[in-house]
This record gives sequence, structure tokens and C-alpha cells, in this order.
Amino acid sequence: MNAVDPSLRAQRDRFLAFAFAGADVLLELGPEGDILFAAGASAAIFGLADDRLPGLLLNQMTAEADRPTLAEALHRLRQDGRLHRIRLHFTLPDGTLVPTELSGIATQGPGGTVHLTVNHLRAAPQQDGTEGAGEPDSDGFADLVCNRLSQARKDSAGHAVTLVTLPLDPSQLATAEALLRAWSLGGDSVRRIGENSFGLLHEGTLDPATLAARLGKTLGIADPAWATVTLDAPLGQPDLLRCLRHLLGCFGEYGILPHSSLAETFTELTVETQEQTVRFRSLLEAEAIRFVFQPIVCLNHWTVLQYEALARIEQQGKLVFPREFLETARNLDLEHEVNLAICRRAIAVLQDNAGLPVGAKLALNLSTRSLDNSAFANKLVVMLYEHEGLLSRLSFEITESPEVQNLEGVNLVLRRLRSFGCKICLDDFGAGPSAFQSLRALEVDTIKIDGSYLLDAFDSRHGKPFLRAIAGMASEMHMKTIAAMVEQEKAVHLCREIGIDYGQGYYFSKPAEDVTVTTLPAKPFSNLAAPQLKIGR
Repeated sequence: MNAVDPSLRAQRDRFLAFAFAGADVLLELGPEGDILFAAGASAAIFGLADDRLPGLLLNQMTAEADRPTLAEALHRLRQDGRLHRIRLHFTLPDGTLVPTELSGIATQGPGGTVHLTVNHLRAAPQQDGTEGAGEPDSDGFADLVCNRLSQARKDSAGHAVTLVTLPLDPSQLATAEALLRAWSLGGDSVRRIGENSFGLLHEGTLDPATLAARLGKTLGIADPAWATVTLDAPLGQPDLLRCLRHLLGCFGEYGILPHSSLAETFTELTVETQEQTVRFRSLLEAEAIRFVFQPIVCLNHWTVLQYEALARIEQQGKLVFPREFLETARNLDLEHEVNLAICRRAIAVLQDNAGLPVGAKLALNLSTRSLDNSAFANKLVVMLYEHEGLLSRLSFEITESPEVQNLEGVNLVLRRLRSFGCKICLDDFGAGPSAFQSLRALEVDTIKIDGSYLLDAFDSRHGKPFLRAIAGMASEMHMKTIAAMVEQEKAVHLCREIGIDYGQGYYFSKPAEDVTVTTLPAKPFSNLAAPQLKIGR
């Protein structure tokens, strides 16, 4: 049998490599990373025609921050024989960064020749690698894993998560992340999860010990601490997120994982969740929810309009702020049950005038997330209908939930509440990014301006104009305004000057369990025109 002509073998290898993935550019690299052959849309990616690339080093055309990733990817390619979808940037002669995706095969060419396919990413990847390692974000890594698996359009089988801690100087963090990207799924499934810790999602065939040894050698680290969990349980995104966050919490606190298998972790968390749910519901049934009340005061007549009911939890005879309680409720998907319990408690308070002056009005917080839940909304409407005689004394302060998109549906619920005689207030206006979107979509009677605007009015040149603009807009829309965080007399004068109707804050009263007798501070003004103040710089 005649020997195959070397030039024909080379053409065959190039053809096979190009057929390996429909690509914008095919590259053949020598053992030193030097380009031996190029074909395709090279000018768009490298700024040079195909025939000008041979002899150049691929590393020299790679974005500086991505060079460690390229070097590690080529090492992995020569070791494993195949490289799949690593994202990095090349630099055009004018400095423009071009986001690309590399795949490759290592053929039996002379001296370790490899073939790469390069695809131009028309949209930049979520993490382009051109910046240094970001701030630690374990929740962000859990979200990333779920998103990557969703994009892969397959269940979690065949993938794994490795968490690694590297004793590094801050100057080495970006290099470490760049190296890890070369081993991660898609070349960008890496996030910093702790001061010196990283999480990466990768193919299940990768041996974590090999990766740890490679990192140790490249970065000069002896025995990096690492832990791997196999993703062997095809879970829905909420359960997968819960499991991953549990694992990340254990790794962050103890440096180890409780299980090496996602299925084991899920089983443990399922039992733990059931136990927590039973304890949580027992607490609700024991009526542990209590209120403290804070007055909302008319700035013109100096009288109490209503009291905001602020939920607290009674534990060992003391009332505590329920931040952890509410966070647990949300994690257990019991937030709506808690909100219904709070509403039931509020109705009982109105019935008994418990801690309130006879006939006093009460304001209660509700989130758009709960109002967007049809089961919660239906139960709330039924509850209110059964106590229709009290509803003229009840109003709701609606807090934004950025993840809620169905504001039209939320507004239908608010219309029903208003038909009962309940007033609606948009709470913390200006604190979130979608305040004006919510104001456009929701029919409300009152706007409560986030307290930061009032504080800024005394410390910045734009604070007072912002307050004046919000008050003017509300007036034109026939809405009332409440200023939060009124803590000093000068804030009262400012609010009256720019036309804000009501105030709430420590200047009037701190929240208290019993406000049967409410004593406001002496009125700091006459009923004549409010004084003109010079506020801000």
C-alpha cells in the first residue's frame, strides 16, 4: 500500500478539523502556539487576511486578560485531544476586542499540531474575562450553574461542580480565574465565591484531582483545597438553586461539602425543609405575629391620619424584627401564608382596637409578589369581604418586587381592594429601579417617598429638587404624598414648603405596641404660609 503523501494528509486533517464544527475561522497551530495555517473570516476576528497569519503567535493576538485562559486551554487540548467551546477575546489592530468561542482537536501532526475552530460571538458573553476577578458572589454562581444547564438543554447528568480554595495574593485572583475558565463548561462557567475561593461548572469527565494538581503547579500552590459534587439529580431550577446555595454555604463556612452527590444533598434538604415547614406553621398557628404602630401625621392639621402596622415576632416574651423569619418564609415558599396571617392579625386588631385609639385607621404592608399570586389574592379578597365593615379603616402600602412583571394583574387585585373602601399607597417610592413603571401601572391613592430623598435634601444639591418634582407630579395626578424618615424639625418645614401632605418618622414617634394615647410633639409652625428654607449646597 502506497504511503500517503504528507501534503495530502495535511489537507485531510485540515478538512476534518474544519468539518468538526462549522466555524468562522480554522487555525492550525504548531507546538509553540504559532499559526501554521488559517482559513475563513480572519480579517473580522484578527484584523488580518488569512495569508498574513502564518508565522504569528496566537497568544500575541489574544486579549491580555485572556492569555492565561488560552495557554491553559491549549494545554488541556494537547492532554485530552479535544477542546469544546472556550470563550475568549482577540484584539484587532485598533484595540477593539472581539468575543469568540474556540473548539479544537489534537491530530497526530508533527510536533503536537492542533486544529482550532474560531466562532465570532455576535453578542458578548455574560462574563468576557477582560476584567479582573469580581467580588465574591456565591448566589450569582448558583444562578450561573442553573442558567448554563438550561442553555445546554439537558439535565444535570454529565456535569459536576467543583469548589476550590487557593491561598493567593489579591494580584493572582484574576489569573486564577482565567485558568479555571479553560476547564469550565463553555469556558465561562466560573465565579469567585469567597475571598480566595472559586466555583466552576464543568464536564463530569474532568478529574478534579488533575485540575487541582494543574492549578497547584501553574500558580505555585501546594495542595489547594477543593471539593466536587456530581450533578446526578435532574432537578427543577428552584430545587437546584436551593441545593447549590446549601452546598456553597457549607463550603464557605466549613471548607467541606456535606455530600458528594446532588441526589444525597436533595434528600437531606427535603427532610430538613419538611421539618422547618412544620415548625414554621406551628409558629403561625401560635399567633406569634405582633404589631408595633407608628403614626402617619398630617403636616397641615398636625393630626394622626393613620398608623402603620409593623410586624414583629414574639420570641421568649420579646418582640423581635422578623428579617430572618421572613427570609425563612421566602426560602420555604411560605411567604404568602405569612402575609395572610399578618392580614388576619390586622383585622383582629381593628375589631378589638387592640393598642389603637377607637376608630383609628391602620396601614398594612403588602408586596406585589404576593398580590401576583392568584391563590393569595383570592384568599385575601374573601377575608376582606367577610369583614367589610372594617375596611374603611384599612389601607395597604404596596412594596415593589422587581421580579413581578404582571403589574396589570396586580392592578386588578388593587381595584378590588379599593372597591371595598381600602386606600392604596405605593411604598418606598424611588428606592427601586421600577418605581415609575409601577406608578404608571398601578392605581394608587398615595405615594410614600423613600426616606433617602428627604435625607439627601440636606446633604446634596439635587435632593430638594427631586422631592419637589415628586410632590408636584403626585399633586397633578391627584395623589397624596407621605415623607418617610422625618426625624428633625427642619424636615417638617421642608416637607411643608414643597407641598408634601404627610410625614412619618421618629420626630413624631417611634413604633410602639400601644398607641392608645398618642402625644405628638408641639406644632413647630403656625397655620400661616410655610417658611422658605435654603436647603442643599
